[in-house]
Amino acid sequence: QAIALIKAPLIELFADDPGAGDNRLAGTIRSLEPGEGAVEAILDIGGGKSLCAMVPDAAASGLVLGARAVAVVDPSHVILAVE
Repeated sequence: QAIALIKAPLIELFADDPGAGDNRLAGTIRSLEPGEGAVEAILDIGGGKSLCAMVPDAAASGLVLGARAVAVVDPSHVILAVE
């Protein structure tokens, strides 16, 4: 079994699909918690899995609780852990 580890501030979250490309995970926004300068967004990606992204306030304005969203991750920001 492998687990992908990604720091939350390194995940970009889009309300609209940014187009073709690798390293994209689509899901439903389950939580939006405002913080200091950023919003913590929890994205349900199915199969009992979720992803946490820290989205800057300016980029979070289009995110809506319960709406679909797409997370995009630069491959150099992913660490794979193997059990």
